[in-house]
Amino acid sequence: MKHRFSYRKTILALAVIFLILNLTANVSAEPAEGTSYFKMVSTIEYSGKGQYRNQAETLYAVERKELNDDMVSYTIIPQGLEGTAGETQRGLSGTLSFLVDKRTHAVLTDNKALSLLENVNNQCVQSITKLDREDIGKTWQQSFNIISGNYPFSEELTFDMKAIELTTENQGGIIAVRALSKPFSLDVRNYKGEPGTIKCKIGSVYLFDSEVENIFLSVSVFEATTKMNGYKELLRHEIATNKVGADGSNVDLTGLSKDFEKLVRKVGLRTKPLKVSKEVTLPNWASSDIVKSAQAANICAATACEGSVNPVVTVCAASSQMIGLQSVGMITTGATALTVSKALVTTVPGIGGMKIAMAPAFMGVGMGTAGGIAGGTVGAVAAAGGSSSSSSRSSE
Repeated sequence: MKHRFSYRKTILALAVIFLILNLTANVSAEPAEGTSYFKMVSTIEYSGKGQYRNQAETLYAVERKELNDDMVSYTIIPQGLEGTAGETQRGLSGTLSFLVDKRTHAVLTDNKALSLLENVNNQCVQSITKLDREDIGKTWQQSFNIISGNYPFSEELTFDMKAIELTTENQGGIIAVRALSKPFSLDVRNYKGEPGTIKCKIGSVYLFDSEVENIFLSVSVFEATTKMNGYKELLRHEIATNKVGADGSNVDLTGLSKDFEKLVRKVGLRTKPLKVSKEVTLPNWASSDIVKSAQAANICAATACEGSVNPVVTVCAASSQMIGLQSVGMITTGATALTVSKALVTTVPGIGGMKIAMAPAFMGVGMGTAGGIAGGTVGAVAAAGGSSSSSSRSSE
């Protein structure tokens, strides 16, 4: 088995070289016909002895190309987004390219910015099976063990999963999948260099077409809290990505029922933006120590929702980079302070009027009930050598 995997990696490596040469020859990286477009809104909020809030929006294109030997290349291309002052802004810092092996669902890339995506995805896909129609209307658990990488998880990550089928007027039948992680801990050090613990939760909701091959919408929430420095500190990442047309117009999801509203509410989106009365910078643990863990969690939750088909990598590759850049203050659009939930209900047809946010409940802030955080990806994280309970699915 190891020899076969090594052989596949050799083929992937050759394909990556070909892809890099192809991109080098086309430095303008203009999206090709048939390319998908997505809009992302992302917020980072922190409260401790002061408050920090960073909100950003970005527009990006995803170009997909079928290659030989069951390889698929993906290229994520930042698009211009007009800011409040009329200037053109780009949230992502350059083109991101990677390959996916359709047989193993492994990701291979020569881009250091995507090394975390490659590592975490390739561990996760070894222990899950593709979501299929038999899972609709059922609940189950999915667990992962990330056994390599600089992610200070102190325990196995496990998700409570749920999938439902919905109908829209323009997109037809669609499938919504939610992953809510069990609480988990991260081991770090406080500002004195002493051992400390950060308690976390993450959750995700993905809206797919009936074949689970295209993404219409994703929502994620990551929350972390600690008292290791002698006072309560709270960090939240909220990210939503929705499909748009080449002109930036939002995909029409008219027809979504209240079942979708109920599914998303347990993710724990905020009802109101954090009020900044005393502005501070992010502490080191929030801007550095747990950033990779939050990104890895995002990838895990997304993969759990999808079941290893891999269109989700086009979303979490972009959202992971956004989290990293926002954490060090490198991205801000100066946009009107809106919650992610408000941004969705006011712009995406079919979601307007829905109460998709939930009042504070988890760790003092809206994380939902016992299973509930949405979206990035960390939760049941089981990898090579880890365990998966994806087969124990039951009707709810």
